[in-house]
Amino acid sequence: MNASPERQVLKASRPGILLAGLACVLAAFLGIWFMGQTDDAVMIAWSGIGVFVLGAAALLALYQLWRPVRVILTPDGFAVTGLVRTGVVPWREVEAFLVYEEPMTEDGGVPPHAAWRLRDRSAAAEGLAARLNRAGGLPIDGSLPRNLGLSPEALVALLESWRARYGGL
Repeated sequence: MNASPERQVLKASRPGILLAGLACVLAAFLGIWFMGQTDDAVMIAWSGIGVFVLGAAALLALYQLWRPVRVILTPDGFAVTGLVRTGVVPWREVEAFLVYEEPMTEDGGVPPHAAWRLRDRSAAAEGLAARLNRAGGLPIDGSLPRNLGLSPEALVALLESWRARYGGL
């Protein structure tokens, strides 16, 4: 974590990325092994889809080892870099940072992570992530990765302190 009074950079953990990538590779090889253990065409097809998805995830992990996700905090706002970039979101356009989660149900769930909600009529609300989240009925406009070395609560507190300091509140 690089920090100065005017800039702070939070970076995804490379060991965590490496571990996730290795888990994907091992699971893909397990899927290939399962494919060789059966003559059932449906099982082979589903295993093939799983191997493809796990292989894509391993490639994504490899990319993130080279260019890890970073959250950059400056007096102007915050930005998320990596595979998907937010551009700079000005502090004054953020209504709040919060911990967002959805409890586990039959259909799945969302583990706790730091997220943000933008003010009404915010220019940043026209971004792709904000439009997709709102179209999906979510009460957030964007979210931050969980592998930045801080708990969701600590990350929200850090972001709120920057918003209070530079957002003109």
